Amino acid sequence: MTSKTSLRPFIRFFIAYYIAIGAISPFLSLYLQGQGFDGVQIGLIFGLTPIVSLLAQPWWGAIADAFSMRRRLLTGVLIISGAISLVLPIAQGFVAVTLVMLALTLFRTPSLPIANAITLEALAPHRERYPQIRAWGSASFAITSLLVGWLMVDRALVGTIYLSALGLFLAALVSHFLPNSRAPIVARWWEGWDMARHNRPFLLFLLAMVTLQFTHPLAVAYLPLYLKDLGAPGWMIGAAWGIAAGMEVPLMALTPRLIRKYGAKRVLVGFTAAVPLRWALYSLIPVPLLILPLQFLHAMAAAAYYAAAITYVDGLVPAQWRATGQGFYGALSDSLGIGLGSLFFGWVYQTWGITQAFIVGAGIALVGWLMLVAFVHPQGAPTSQ
Repeated sequence: MTSKTSLRPFIRFFIAYYIAIGAISPFLSLYLQGQGFDGVQIGLIFGLTPIVSLLAQPWWGAIADAFSMRRRLLTGVLIISGAISLVLPIAQGFVAVTLVMLALTLFRTPSLPIANAITLEALAPHRERYPQIRAWGSASFAITSLLVGWLMVDRALVGTIYLSALGLFLAALVSHFLPNSRAPIVARWWEGWDMARHNRPFLLFLLAMVTLQFTHPLAVAYLPLYLKDLGAPGWMIGAAWGIAAGMEVPLMALTPRLIRKYGAKRVLVGFTAAVPLRWALYSLIPVPLLILPLQFLHAMAAAAYYAAAITYVDGLVPAQWRATGQGFYGALSDSLGIGLGSLFFGWVYQTWGITQAFIVGAGIALVGWLMLVAFVHPQGAPTSQ
């Protein structure tokens, strides 16, 4: 695959998929609050969904590997996810909404791993083009969140759910034009423990990153609520996410060059310094418009989690364990860390308020950052296990 034309089916898919994500992800906590849910209930929903995703990954990987029909499976789970999304507006009560959200998570979980596997296999041996394709997804997310915030949030918040469903159906349609794939989907994340328990630098790195990611729900679930409490209009809430996603594109593109020049640990430490700083500044700034420039700190955190950290993991584990190491890192930080953090900060938000939640988050993130500075080696030290 060498021509620009051949990239178009993949670009179309990522644009459609991230329309679905950008339409609902930045505004879901606002919708849940509008349904009468308190901070603990919102935290419970945001906490259970990544844990369900973590538990579902191996089963979807086994199904995909057993039947070798990844494109059809991708189309199918997207159609089902879109249909489940349409049930959400008619679900009444905390239990019903939670069950719908868990069902949506269950069926949406395999969509991105399958799409990535298909894309990377089709791109081989030109996998360095993947960031070009993924950047279209980030741009789609940014534009969608901006438009949805401007047009829907203050007028018809439920419309964000219908637009997300439409995006999932559109992604299912364009997925039909992707090539089929037999590439394995790495889902056996628990196998990483056998490697990690003999690799002290990797364990320390994981502990530091999970501590940092533990605070991430403050952005995903509670920043929109904070902006609303400050009187921010819908367009400003959408702009906060649009700016963050838009800044991710050039910063993540720049990250490999910075790593080559300064090393993965220095870049990781520099970028993750944005995490405690971000929460501290949020707690001090009561003006929503002034929060928008701080979204650059979100882009720095994203570049740390999804670019610098992945590169650093490659240097920490033996070559034969790299895929497993990446899966183990993702499982602990993205799923377990964020899931538990959602539960914890839901309780803090409900008990003491969002400002105190940001202060607590800044303290926890500072501990994670100091662990990264003090205990994580400048370069990986792979073992021979």
